[in-house]
Amino acid sequence: MIISTIIISFLLDGIISGLIQINSFFLPLFSLLSLALIYPYLKNKNKNFLIVAGTIGCIYDIAYTNTLFLNTLMFILLAVLIDKLFSYLPINIGNTYMVSAVVIIAYRVIIFLFLVLIQVISFDMISLSRSIASSVLANLIYVTTIYAILSLLAKRYNIKKENKI
Repeated sequence: MIISTIIISFLLDGIISGLIQINSFFLPLFSLLSLALIYPYLKNKNKNFLIVAGTIGCIYDIAYTNTLFLNTLMFILLAVLIDKLFSYLPINIGNTYMVSAVVIIAYRVIIFLFLVLIQVISFDMISLSRSIASSVLANLIYVTTIYAILSLLAKRYNIKKENKI
């Protein structure tokens, strides 16, 4: 179930990114959000969770961004953030929305500041705000869908997830 979620997320990132314009209202971060979705199934396996996050980030770098190790480090950093946030919150759909939104905002801000720092783009608060807004709104639809599917599969196949704080 974990691997299927990652593969589907990764493929959807590529498909959706290929179908839409870079300036559109829908900026997918499905691979990144798959970390928040699979976390309940790897909650007590932090080392495995970080390895999965690094692997997804590295593959994401190679396939989509051509920024070797930038997303690898970002995915690991954000996996730690996911772990810390969920250590204080019970795992449910509302908190998964909140964690996903925080992860999207953190990712967009850090990547934006990095690109400004290396002078690839100039600082523009409107562009940053627009990318955050479009990412949060669009990706929460994805989170809702995949969370529901994972919950149904977990219930049907009696797969345990950690719901405790």
